[in-house]
Amino acid sequence: MAYWILKTDPDSYAVGDLEREGRTVWDGVASAQALINIRQMRPGDEALIYHSGGDRAILATVRIVSEPYPDPQLNDPKRAVVAVEMGRRLER
Repeated sequence: MAYWILKTDPDSYAVGDLEREGRTVWDGVASAQALINIRQMRPGDEALIYHSGGDRAILATVRIVSEPYPDPQLNDPKRAVVAVEMGRRLER
């Protein structure tokens, strides 16, 4: 099992959104290094959700629940995504 940090801007997708949905596709990643990391993620890996704007804090845990696969919203095989499932919100 590996551990990761997933960064998000709370204005576009916040931890509260994931809490309501329970599960989501982690998409929108364009950084070459971040995409290399996504391609290494496996089901059962765990990650911390980091809000990069506003709070600038690690706020929750999630589990990776799918193998990486090409982003179905884009016509670019280099852009990979994984499905994540909410773990728990962390205390401040």
